[in-house]
Amino acid sequence: ARKDIEARTGRSVLTQKNSLDFSKLIEDVADKTEDDPT
Repeated sequence: ARKDIEARTGRSVLTQKNSLDFSKLIEDVADKTEDDPT
């Protein structure tokens, strides 16, 4: 999906800022899945 977006927009999807935001999102999701076993 990332390469598809990069091909369409002509620029990198992952920048320093959004990679930090993305890692925070992943942590939040991981925390939520630990809290909720379903």
